Amino acid sequence: MSSIVGRDLRDRLEHDMAGLVPPPARPVADAELAGLPEAAQRYLRFAGVVERPAVMSFRAHLRGRFRMRPGQRFSPAEIWQYNSVDPIARVFWMRIDLAGVLPMVGRDSYLQGRGRMLGRLLDTVTVADGRGDEFDIGELTTWLNDAVMLAPSMLLRAPVAFREVDADSFDVTLTDAGRTVGARVRIDERGAPVTFTSDDRYADLPGGLVRVPWSTPVSGWRRVDGRALPTTGSAVWHLPAGDFTYAELDLAPDSVEANPPAVPAASSPHRAGPGRFDSVQGVAAIVLTLAGSPLLRGHYNRWGATAAECRAEMPGDDLVPEPRLQSTRALTIAAPPRDVWPWLVQIGQGRGGLYSYDGLENLLRLDIHSADEILADHQRLQPGDLVRLGRPGSPCFRVASVDPGASLVLVSADPATEDAVPTPVVDATGATWQWQLRGVRGGTATRLVSRQRNAHPSGQRWLWRLVEPIGFVMERRMLLGIKERAERDAPPA
Repeated sequence: MSSIVGRDLRDRLEHDMAGLVPPPARPVADAELAGLPEAAQRYLRFAGVVERPAVMSFRAHLRGRFRMRPGQRFSPAEIWQYNSVDPIARVFWMRIDLAGVLPMVGRDSYLQGRGRMLGRLLDTVTVADGRGDEFDIGELTTWLNDAVMLAPSMLLRAPVAFREVDADSFDVTLTDAGRTVGARVRIDERGAPVTFTSDDRYADLPGGLVRVPWSTPVSGWRRVDGRALPTTGSAVWHLPAGDFTYAELDLAPDSVEANPPAVPAASSPHRAGPGRFDSVQGVAAIVLTLAGSPLLRGHYNRWGATAAECRAEMPGDDLVPEPRLQSTRALTIAAPPRDVWPWLVQIGQGRGGLYSYDGLENLLRLDIHSADEILADHQRLQPGDLVRLGRPGSPCFRVASVDPGASLVLVSADPATEDAVPTPVVDATGATWQWQLRGVRGGTATRLVSRQRNAHPSGQRWLWRLVEPIGFVMERRMLLGIKERAERDAPPA
């Protein structure tokens, strides 16, 4: 699962990076170090900044260990982050596996002069959402730390001032959005930073946010393409009760990419939907729905649908005239049917995907990749065409009827032969998946209705009662996925 999550964090980071185009990275001239404190000059020369292009932005992929409170065990963590110098910006995505099993996804950011710290358990339940002056100051201080440790030439392109302290340390201050933060950097005989210490961050203590000293000691340095990078580092709060190391990070040789290519806004990854950490969110939703199935069944089988929609006839009802299971689910999309249909007609594995929990589906090796754009090659369906829900051998359907812009009816097929079940389905196993689009609000919006009708032997009742809540979770997410995509691309009403 970690590889899926890693790609997901990077997608989120690139979405945040979209449209940011830092200025050209002109080389750092030796003369730019003149006038700086002798310790600062030693540090910058050790870092290898002279006669190399300045780092105007960087992307980093780190791994390490985090904990929330003193005395807790460390939990594994994975990080993707991006920093830029013009503008001063930082986005930091992290996934922590609490106790090694319970994921939490966090996003720290400093954008447009404002800091924020957001944490969600299972990427769904918000457990922390910090913002305000304390976070503005704290996140700006963290940007300064990142520059000192990972991209020293940024300091020569930012509104930074140096002050001499002694032969082995110097002070550095950064000003942005009317705020100034500072730190003391201590170096060794080579000029390599040993620690960064600042009084401009706030620890979240039982009594609230408290401004306490914070440091990031490092140990070990390596050169990568002539630039110095730390091999390991940690983050420490110097609390009244004693020092608390809450993070330990490892940096691989290729963990920091200087001046990565800009991500065009038009081609940035779009991760639709509430809770992008889809594999974990999907599992949590399925577990909760299964547990509550006896009480929730009536609700999830008519999720979003009105009583009239549940009673109304739909194209395809006659294919399973006496279903043992039936669901009718619906939602309203703020886009006309002509803008919703292209997303619906391209559904299926190897086509536009299912707009549901791709991560969860791919854990089952279904090879589902939901499109975030309309695919011209998959805009036509004809009766008899195949629509798979996974790789060959997975559940699949054949198109029974299609009325472009109005309705689509699928009938289940044998996964082995891919032949549609004989219809009407009587005293046999078979199902339909029926879709209907109806213009509402004067044609500016769409009522999208999905119905499933299932017939099966009475001896399989327990099996289908187990499948039913799982199907609800996946279909609900699919409906929301279509809604988000169609509304994203629709012109304002």
